Amino acid sequence: MNVLKGFTSCALAALGAALATTAVAAPRTIAAPLDKFFVPSGFDDNDNIEVVAHGDFPTSCYRVGNARADVNHQAKTIEVSVTALQYDGEICAQVVTPYIKSVPVGLLEKGEYKVVAKQAPSALKGFSVAARTTESPDDHIYAPVESATLVTRFESGQQYINLKGRYPLTFVGCAVMKEVVVQAAPSDVIVVQPIMDFVQNDPRCDFRETNEFDLYYPLQTPFAGEGLLHVRVMNGNSLNTYLNVQPL
Repeated sequence: MNVLKGFTSCALAALGAALATTAVAAPRTIAAPLDKFFVPSGFDDNDNIEVVAHGDFPTSCYRVGNARADVNHQAKTIEVSVTALQYDGEICAQVVTPYIKSVPVGLLEKGEYKVVAKQAPSALKGFSVAARTTESPDDHIYAPVESATLVTRFESGQQYINLKGRYPLTFVGCAVMKEVVVQAAPSDVIVVQPIMDFVQNDPRCDFRETNEFDLYYPLQTPFAGEGLLHVRVMNGNSLNTYLNVQPL
């Protein structure tokens, strides 16, 4: 019996030592590899402006970390830094893993600005901020889109923007999609404005079984290459999706 106890104790000790040696190390915070910035058009001086950083991780053992933007209002420059978490203890797939990171900038005065990054001087990007046309945060009421994708119907080659979400509940009438404005501005950013309206005495309200929407909008000009799908949504927020579309 004592021999069995001794064997069990040795086995547990060996197991504990093995687990200790295989414990996952804490991730290291490093400067993220940064290739370029995407800056959607259409910002004015009462918008909560954002820029989107893009880069490629060399393996699957990285996660995007924090980002910050330091604004020099006099020089009209925005210096952006992005960090990454490197997990050294994992078994890493040797695949290039793209990332995007939305970086809030805040309110900016009207003018021409440049986005710069010490970690990637070649990622310099310029953009314009216009004067406001209304005192409201947005010129339109945007729909509460929850997901947005660019899809291609291979039988025709036609590209579509697919928007999914839920209309807000109303006591009278209902919410509907009034118009969806889609434009490539600049050429590597597809800006989508899903403009919502509230209607009464409308048959679209009478026959609606659910507040969910799943809508497709054709893209007039085909998109190919790397880019950003930027969708303005309710409450001044946005959805950003990285695109890497191979031409048909």
